[in-house]
Amino acid sequence: MTHPLPDDQCPRNHAGRPLNSGKPVRPDVVFGKVAQRFIVRVAVPVHRENKVLYVLDMSFGPERLTHLSVANSPRFLVAAS
Repeated sequence: MTHPLPDDQCPRNHAGRPLNSGKPVRPDVVFGKVAQRFIVRVAVPVHRENKVLYVLDMSFGPERLTHLSVANSPRFLVAAS
């Protein structure tokens, strides 16, 4: 028995835009209906000889961005309100 995938909150052309424009799609945070949690979606065109060959379309949890920013941040941070 098969079931249709849930409707996605991201535009249907999420990977198509960088394929046509040659520019990355701005990251967006959406609630993934399959993952049942918030995810970040990024689509980046892969160029070779000034042509877009394909699009790298990634989805990952926002905590991954936190991990990357902490791992690459300076040893001291200043917070102000």
